[in-house]
Amino acid sequence: MKRATLFFQAEDGQHGKELWQVRADGSVSLISDIHLGMNAPALSDQAPVGVQFNGAFYFKAESGVYGKELWRVTPDGLVALVADIAPGTHNSLDQSNFNLTFVSYRSELYFGAADMLAGPDLWKVKANGSVAKVADLNPGLFVSPPIVMADFNNELYFWVSDGLTGTALHKLKTDGGVVDVTGPGGSSLFVGPAQSSIVFGNELYFRASDSISKVKADGSVSVIANVSGDVSGFNIFNNELYFANSNGLFKVAAGGTAVLVAGIGVVETRFSSSTIFNGEMCFCGSDGAHGAELWKVKADGSVVLAADVNPGSGSSFDIFRSFAVFDGDLYFKAGDGTHGTELWKLTADGGVTMVADIRPGTEGALNDATPLIVFDNALFFRADDGTHGPELWKLSDDGSVALVADINTDQAGVAVPVPGVSRSSIRRSTRRCRVTPSATISASRI
Repeated sequence: MKRATLFFQAEDGQHGKELWQVRADGSVSLISDIHLGMNAPALSDQAPVGVQFNGAFYFKAESGVYGKELWRVTPDGLVALVADIAPGTHNSLDQSNFNLTFVSYRSELYFGAADMLAGPDLWKVKANGSVAKVADLNPGLFVSPPIVMADFNNELYFWVSDGLTGTALHKLKTDGGVVDVTGPGGSSLFVGPAQSSIVFGNELYFRASDSISKVKADGSVSVIANVSGDVSGFNIFNNELYFANSNGLFKVAAGGTAVLVAGIGVVETRFSSSTIFNGEMCFCGSDGAHGAELWKVKADGSVVLAADVNPGSGSSFDIFRSFAVFDGDLYFKAGDGTHGTELWKLTADGGVTMVADIRPGTEGALNDATPLIVFDNALFFRADDGTHGPELWKLSDDGSVALVADINTDQAGVAVPVPGVSRSSIRRSTRRCRVTPSATISASRI
């Protein structure tokens, strides 16, 4: 029987930043020491990125022998380099984790990477685990790897930039041809495609520099609204498409135009974390009178303040990236001005309470943008209680909050949950990680 595995990034004082796992029995273990040595991180300082594909878990790492490349953990516990796309210590995945995206398309995994010959291009992992270049996107022209956005109408949409005329939307057709959708000049893209595109009503909505546009079912592209300010994400609620920026909350009306719903500004990528809970859409925003607080769109379309956690003009959501629905409640990070940023919850009856004061005082325990992840009847998150350093914690379904493991005993822990969960039982391999391309390794199921 397959079991799930929660992955997280950590360093224990003996190894650099490596990939760890929470086992089915609740214990934690290092999966493999990819980059040997205490001061040799395999994973970056940024929030880690991982994706499940064909029973294996794929992620970016560097070993010291190889640069930043694509690696995977197979269901039998083997950690292996997928392919050395940029030979030697050169980096094929040198883009920020924010711009490293994966999309499953026609039973293959697509991503952007750069080799040492043609430069940045579109690549894929085939169903058999081998890696291949998909298209040579004008050799020498594009300066950064493509950002893969979405599979829409059996075509793969992605962004590429040449560093001169802007970022242009392209698509990969079923016959393997690549088409520039936006045309000459392109358009700038300020946030990653995970936050800036969505399929709604058989149309692909996305945001460019100062507009919301859509790809229609026939493949044509049109602008539906010109908006100033950074659009911070999309969500669908009550069969209506919502988006937000620093000027307010908007929705797409029946005629395809954008209308202002409420003058509640949403900055950065916060609206991308908006969550449907108890028949309402909850999000973080500010109306000017209150700081960044918890708001909700009710079933009748009205917008109300759900809770003024930090009363007055102060913000409770200074550090915010995710909501999580767990055990019938909505969890989020917030600070009330008396306590620092801690774990809070919204109950179905509308009550808002702090779950635990992990770090008493005004410093707070959850002062970062790492995610809240529900796994195996518990809510996992990174916290610093002032004694152990940043480590992995969990809220159990009985309401108790506890440190999962003190991985780094010198208070320098850096545990960060990876927002990707393997659905296979991953056991720690007793062998050193192989560095031969793993296309020859079959992923067995347990």
